[in-house]
Amino acid sequence: MPFAMFQCAKSIVQSFTGIASEDFNDFVSQHLEDGSSSSMGSAVSFFEGSFAQALAAAADGGQRTEGRQLLLLWLHQKDDEDAQYLCRSLWADPSIAAELACRVLPWAGDVCRYEAGAVCRAVRAECPGLVLIKVCQEGAPGAIEWPRGSFFQVLYTLPARVSPRELLRVLKSVADQQDLQQQLQRQWQQQLLHLEQFGQNVAKALEEAQATSQRLEELRKCEEEERPCWGALFESRYEVTPHAFHPGGFAEAHHAAMDAKKLLLLWLDSSSSTFDPRIMAEEVFEAFVKEYFVFWPGDAEKWLLPVQLKEMLRLEAPCFVILEPLSVYEVEVFPWSDPRHSAVEWPIGCAWAFLGALQQPELSEDALMAFMSQHGDASVVRLAAKEARRQEEERCREEARRLREEQDQEYQESLQKDQQRSSLSAARRRSAQELPKEATAPRKDGCHLVLRFPCGRRAASWSRIVQGCQERGFTAEQTLSEVYDWADCAGELAALSGGTAFEVPEKFLLATTYPKAVLKDQKKTLRQLKLLPSAVLTVCPE
Repeated sequence: MPFAMFQCAKSIVQSFTGIASEDFNDFVSQHLEDGSSSSMGSAVSFFEGSFAQALAAAADGGQRTEGRQLLLLWLHQKDDEDAQYLCRSLWADPSIAAELACRVLPWAGDVCRYEAGAVCRAVRAECPGLVLIKVCQEGAPGAIEWPRGSFFQVLYTLPARVSPRELLRVLKSVADQQDLQQQLQRQWQQQLLHLEQFGQNVAKALEEAQATSQRLEELRKCEEEERPCWGALFESRYEVTPHAFHPGGFAEAHHAAMDAKKLLLLWLDSSSSTFDPRIMAEEVFEAFVKEYFVFWPGDAEKWLLPVQLKEMLRLEAPCFVILEPLSVYEVEVFPWSDPRHSAVEWPIGCAWAFLGALQQPELSEDALMAFMSQHGDASVVRLAAKEARRQEEERCREEARRLREEQDQEYQESLQKDQQRSSLSAARRRSAQELPKEATAPRKDGCHLVLRFPCGRRAASWSRIVQGCQERGFTAEQTLSEVYDWADCAGELAALSGGTAFEVPEKFLLATTYPKAVLKDQKKTLRQLKLLPSAVLTVCPE
């Protein structure tokens, strides 16, 4: 009985002052209990707190919104049919309740109260009605500030009589859009993070590169300053003077070893050395160097090239290193391959192969002599074999060159003969075209000649066709040279006369058959040669 009286008193107060936001869950439950049997069971659970608290809860991304920052506002005006419809058709719908429970934070407010009324005026919505809003930051497009310091955007305004299907569609559509935007935002943030990390890595790499470049420049300058006076430095430190070292740079020492067909012996010095380097001034050392090596010393702590060689070969200074200088054409691998197991070209123009190194604690006078002797003796055999291979390759190249020259010469001679033959054939053709114009009928002082060729063909000397041969007339005063011209183009004349062309020797002589005599003097006339009135001449190849 007291509880019923409390509920009655509460209803009377609410009719004048409106329903508090904390009491809307009880309000919905009461309508569902008073409803017909067609009302659905589970109801929507509204946020119990003020509008500002609801905005803060949505902004924090609790279990409901998961960072979507969405609120569904129910702006209630009075307990009428619209309120009953909302309670029994929408808030009791399991699908809507499930969607609101996991994706949107619902909040209800009575416009009779100050806070809900202010919200209704801010969103400019009709009452009763539903408004879907999103919490946003200051400066966002369409942002509304209420209460002070809180910002939100209106996404949808729905009437109180909206169907459950339409409300569910709007909720899902907006929530899906927010999910997509959040996914894109997360991806963008990850990309920004990656870019930031990449920028940091680039900046770090640039700093390291700058520091490395500065260090290399310092080493280079130190080497340029100290190398010319290395002998004096060695003498001042150990009170002996070495004579067998190469005073130039690494490239100069490499070229000197190549020219002398020797190995490169490197001394990479260090301040932590326990080895007495005064042995490098003794006669035994100088004798070994003179016979087998080009000796190149360097400071592996302060000079650029010695430092780089030490790091490249992964050695500990002090140490002796033996390299075999090579031609750049003998390097078959990339320069960044392991220099301890393959030939490399470094620096540019200096190719070499690593043969061995003598480091601490094995570094001693006896070990050094054995080390130099071992590689020196082996280098003699290796260099002799290399020289033999070089000479054999040179011989093969010379033989190939000579063969090419002979082939080229034969080709040129053959081409020249073909050109001469072509020119001779063209001249014969022109002569054959001109000779018929000089043909005349037989005269009393004429000479009748018949030519017999090696191919068995014949040619007669009158201007008529005889057995497919073009004849030509000669007078007694014509010279033998004209007969030679006629014989030279007789093969072409046969073709021009409708017969079959035949081959005439390139060089030939004319001879009489009886008495047999060779006719060589081409300046004599036919009368002087006693070829009148007729004669048979044989074409004899030379």
